[in-house]
Amino acid sequence: VPFYDHNLRYNVGLRWVETPQYITSPLANINPANSTLLDGGQYPTVYSFSTAKHDYADFLPAANFVYEVSDDFQVRLALSRTMTRPNPNLMISGVNFSDLTAQNATLGNPNLKPFFSNNIDLGAEYYTGGAGYIGVTAFRKSLSGFTAQSNITEPFSYLAQFGVTYAGLNLTQQTALNNR
Repeated sequence: VPFYDHNLRYNVGLRWVETPQYITSPLANINPANSTLLDGGQYPTVYSFSTAKHDYADFLPAANFVYEVSDDFQVRLALSRTMTRPNPNLMISGVNFSDLTAQNATLGNPNLKPFFSNNIDLGAEYYTGGAGYIGVTAFRKSLSGFTAQSNITEPFSYLAQFGVTYAGLNLTQQTALNNR
């Protein structure tokens, strides 16, 4: 498209994204009789599964412009909105102990939502002839809804809703818990 005696190229688009997401998490059902049995003689842990369904949808616009200032100099501008799903490993609601003493546990959150980024890219290109060029680009990305892990202190009884009870711990974990 002619624009002040120079060419302006552009494309503009709008995407609609809609995603149904299912996160299935294992829940441990520990036999209470295991609290009186030694390792090796305990009943096996039986797992059931819980599935959480979440849908999310949004419009994601994008626009790209290239203005040819001269035959060998161009200015580029790109504007867009992007969406990134949270890491599915962070969404599994099972409890995992990161140490043998059951002092630290991690718990996923199946209700995590995607995060968004509003993006601006501005660049200039000078073509030196042949295959060479010099380019400079600056960008800005504004994130919202970014997932971050946090540490929360809860009493051990809080874990019962996820199938983790004192009776289900091994002897090392029970001893460490008693000592604390």
